[in-house]
Amino acid sequence: LHRLSRGISLEAVSTEYSELRRVILENVPHPVNFAGWRRELVRFDQALDRALARVVRRFTEHRELVRDKFIVILGHDLRNPLNAASVAADAVLATGGLDPRTQRRLLMVQRGHQRIAKLVDSLLEFARYHLGTEMPVAMAMGDVGEVCLMAFEEVQQANPERDLSFDCPHPACTQHDRERLHQAVGNLLGNAVEHGCDPICMHVVEHADAVEIRVSNHGPPIPDSHMSRLFSSHPEQRPRGSKGLGLGLYIALLVANAHGGTCAVSSDGDQTTFVLRIPRRGEMSSSP
Repeated sequence: LHRLSRGISLEAVSTEYSELRRVILENVPHPVNFAGWRRELVRFDQALDRALARVVRRFTEHRELVRDKFIVILGHDLRNPLNAASVAADAVLATGGLDPRTQRRLLMVQRGHQRIAKLVDSLLEFARYHLGTEMPVAMAMGDVGEVCLMAFEEVQQANPERDLSFDCPHPACTQHDRERLHQAVGNLLGNAVEHGCDPICMHVVEHADAVEIRVSNHGPPIPDSHMSRLFSSHPEQRPRGSKGLGLGLYIALLVANAHGGTCAVSSDGDQTTFVLRIPRRGEMSSSP
């Protein structure tokens, strides 16, 4: 690991192990007891394989740790200039008396800031989870439908040309973390807008033991080969053609798990539906 950190590639280290194997085998004296020599040769070969596997594992773990720490630092450093741009746009808009063209451009700046801020938040959530930090949740009794409506209106405002609908017949109260749930619902809606076809519908459904948030969109069904990889945090495991960072569904799953719930998908015919299920509990301890 020390040599790898000095710039020597993993391929070079693997080549060195291969060369070590060749040199030792070429210089082994001719055995008197062939059967015993063969057993020792197998043991030697297995020992080298194990040593190489340890090197690869430690290198991979170290690389992922460095990557996740870099993401955390980058995310925090990006927030200051993003906030500065947003505050400046808000201040100019507040002055009033702007011509329509300038006002539209400033509103575009604000929407762009909101989208980038969400991407940064997703990056930070991803990195914290992979650094071994559990997703914290601050549970409180409240209306899940109200949180869903807020997320829905944000996505609808950002995509006025799309056909979106929201349905929540009555208040659906249960213990939940408003901010985390808002993020998860926004991710599910954003995924439907990006990958699905209209109409896109969100329903909040009450059950005796849980509240379900269903986000459905029309379009071709998701291939079976892609279903198990939709919630993956690793880019190489996500379906080809995925846009952006591809962390939205993964974050939604983390939020569901943090609430003791689930996030699942079904896709058949011309409709795909994601279901985020939050269990109903009488009392739930808060996490800081």
